Amino acid sequence: MATQSPITRENLQDSTHDYYIHPNENLSLVLVTPILDGSNYHSWTRAMEMSLQMKNKFGFVDGSIAKLPDTDPMLSAWKRCNNLVAISCDSWINHSVSHEIATSIIWIDTASFAWKDLKDRFSQAVKTFKKYQDNDCVLCFLRGLNDNYAAARSQILLMDPLPVWPKIFSMIIQQETS
Repeated sequence: MATQSPITRENLQDSTHDYYIHPNENLSLVLVTPILDGSNYHSWTRAMEMSLQMKNKFGFVDGSIAKLPDTDPMLSAWKRCNNLVAISCDSWINHSVSHEIATSIIWIDTASFAWKDLKDRFSQAVKTFKKYQDNDCVLCFLRGLNDNYAAARSQILLMDPLPVWPKIFSMIIQQETS
């Protein structure tokens, strides 16, 4: 990110400024498809990074555009951009994730914390998925889950045929978040 000039109401009209919002930007915009469902985290996050960089807003999710102090007169401009990116019910990130995921991040106060939460939850699931790609390992994987996952394990084992890995991880993640 280039060094920004001091934040003033005048330079908020500068389209290169981090806090600039183009008149055509709107809250219902879906930045990427398909939406994040948990199993597609790595491709989704790369697409979101590129979209947010194009809009000069990636700094809100990577934390490089930090929240301003409560006494800063430009705090409302920071909040407006932060909410547009991730926080409000109709934000860019919330429109780019499944309903279940959106409801789990709606109470997070900053775009950077929401972004980190998604990374913490879903990047590990994909790593685990790659480790257990052999379909014969499904039973080994399920046996390795602790008793906190007994309901999900039972539900999965009752399915015929066994679901694909992304579905298995989605069911486990749903149990974790409920």
